[in-house]
Amino acid sequence: MNCSRKRARLCIFEPQLSTRFNSARRYEVLRTFLLASRTRQIRILVHDPSAITRSCPRLVQLLRQYSYAVLIHETPPEAKRIHDPFSVADHMTYVRRFHHEDSRGVTSLGDETTALELVRRFDEMWELSSPAVTATVLGL
Repeated sequence: MNCSRKRARLCIFEPQLSTRFNSARRYEVLRTFLLASRTRQIRILVHDPSAITRSCPRLVQLLRQYSYAVLIHETPPEAKRIHDPFSVADHMTYVRRFHHEDSRGVTSLGDETTALELVRRFDEMWELSSPAVTATVLGL
């Protein structure tokens, strides 16, 4: 997804966050997105957050640097059966794969109707989710 356009909110649902989220290029794209405005936000939903702390140090660094703008939550048990990842930027642009193990998918730059359906779906899961990875580790 092209994050260089004017965007304020990026919603990412990835059931199994892979090491692709640890690439230097992805880190720079997301960092540039956040640097453009203090009002920008990235919300990430995952089924299993352990891969983030184990295999994605750049994403964790982004979370630490921009803890006010990056939120990572774990989906509730009833949502663990959902396996079609998607990302939506500002209710207009989206990327959606048919299954997390399949690289095939669709991209749209102006299908507001479908983008809003995905945002509603994301928001429903977000409401039931819980914070999964935080910017600080407390040893309490």
